[in-house]
Formats: sequence, structure tokens, C-alpha cells
Amino acid sequence: MSTNARHPGERTLGLRLPGRYAVRGHIATGGMASVFCAEDRLLGRTVAIKVLSERFATDELAIRRFKREARAAARVSAHPHVVTIFDVGDTEDDSPSAFIVMEYLAGGTVAEALRGDSVTRSDARRWLREAGPALDHAHERGVVHRDIKPANFLLDSDRGLHVADFGIARLQSEDTITGVGELFGTAAYVAPEQALGGEATSASDRYSLAVAAFELLTRGRPFTAPHFAAQARQHIEERPPRASHRDPTLPAAVDQVLWRGMAKDPEARYPTAVAFVEALEGALDGGVSLESESSFARRLSL
Repeated sequence: MSTNARHPGERTLGLRLPGRYAVRGHIATGGMASVFCAEDRLLGRTVAIKVLSERFATDELAIRRFKREARAAARVSAHPHVVTIFDVGDTEDDSPSAFIVMEYLAGGTVAEALRGDSVTRSDARRWLREAGPALDHAHERGVVHRDIKPANFLLDSDRGLHVADFGIARLQSEDTITGVGELFGTAAYVAPEQALGGEATSASDRYSLAVAAFELLTRGRPFTAPHFAAQARQHIEERPPRASHRDPTLPAAVDQVLWRGMAKDPEARYPTAVAFVEALEGALDGGVSLESESSFARRLSL
């Protein structure tokens, strides 16, 4: 891609990166940044470079968030299922902008695979087995992602999953930058406590993972109100539907695992992402005994 090409939401690009990087194409534009495919000429490898949008170039809060993303991601990127961060720097433009260099993953996203109807149950199980340990790895290091969703699960050429975009992650050891009551996260996956404007925790990430699991197994999201506020209210107030009603080939035991994963009370959810994934695997394999629906609902405050 020519560095003078236009794309939505950005100025005419004349990116001036350090000489080792040569931009080869535009990948995506998000709320805070654009991502480009580039060549690292020093090491002879293809990388992805995320560049903070020009409209945030003088926004100190945005710059701090963006650089915090790099610190959070680097802190957890040693895990094989977290996107690896290679470098952080500033462009050499007249109005410099921060950038992050990360590994390039050619397989698209899990969200794209879902839209393309190319997800098998085997795929779903594999991806959850890969996402669960990656999340626990981050949580053990004080990093809460806060925006877990299929669009932030990147796939490599072998369709292996890597958790990406810690752009709104919070390092629990730092003072919060987010304003009181400010809400992050995508409405379709947001935990009830986030929807209420509360602090996101590792339990919030696990809730979002359970929502993603529901979607992977049924090809649909549990809550689908047309507007953000209505979806947020569903997460706060409504019981998730039965996955086994959406897809009758799913064992009924799966419903109870997903209900616990999406419990309104964070304390009622599984203690780790791996514990949730293992319970789901057991239910899919027919190895989970069923509790009475009423006692299960009472225990989880659904």
C-alpha cells in the first residue's frame, strides 16, 4: 500500500517510521489507532504496526493509554497465545505519533471466521483451550484485558489463537486512568459490573470469555438487543438463554456451565478461565452431572 493512500478516519498518510520499517499495507482502523502490515528490514520479518490516530496526537490521556497498552501487552506477551510485542516508539512526522510493533498474524480473527461460517465445534474447543490459559497468564500478572471478544482473538496461519489488543487493558498495579463510571468493552460481551460502570476485574474477562464461548458453540450471541444501552441492561438483568435450545446437538450440561460463566455475581463465576474451559469440555463430553435448575439458579443469583 502506498503510504499516501487514504483510509476511513485518517489523514492522508505520510508515515515516517524508523528506517528499519517499511509499510506494506493497511490492515484495519479502530477507535484509537490504525494497524499496518510492514517489513522489519533489519530482521527480515513481516510485522504489524499499530499507530495512534493523528486526532489523539495532542491528547495526553490517549497517549498514556496507548503506551500503557504496550506495557501491558509486553508484560504478558511471553505466553504462546498472546500477541507478541517487539518494539515501541514514535513516528518521525512533523506531528509525531506513538506506535507499537507486534507479530503479524495472517489468519484473520475469530470474529471473521464466525461471520464466514467456517467454525467447527473442534475449532471452538481448541480456541477456548488456547484463550483460557492466555487470560489466566495475564491475570496472574495483574493485567485485566477488559474487552475480550472474538474480534480480539487473532489467528495465525495454522489457525492457532492469540489474544490481542490490550488497548484498554489496565495494569492493576498502576493508578487508573479511566474516569469514574467510564465504560469500556463491547456491549455484546460486557460483564454486568462493567455495564453498571464498575471496575473491571479478571472475573469480568471470564464473563466475556463465557459469552464468546456461547457464540462459538451456537453461532449467536446470548443477548442481541439493537442498542448499546438495551444490551447492557440484558447483561445486567436477564438470564442467558439455553445454548442447547439454540443448538439441540449441545448437551444440556453445557447450559449450566455457561450460566455459571455468565453469572451476574462475579464471585459466582469460575475462579479461573481454565477452570471454566475445563468444565465446558467436560459438559461437551457428557462428563458433568446436572444439578436441579432451580438450585443452580439460586446459587448463581441469576
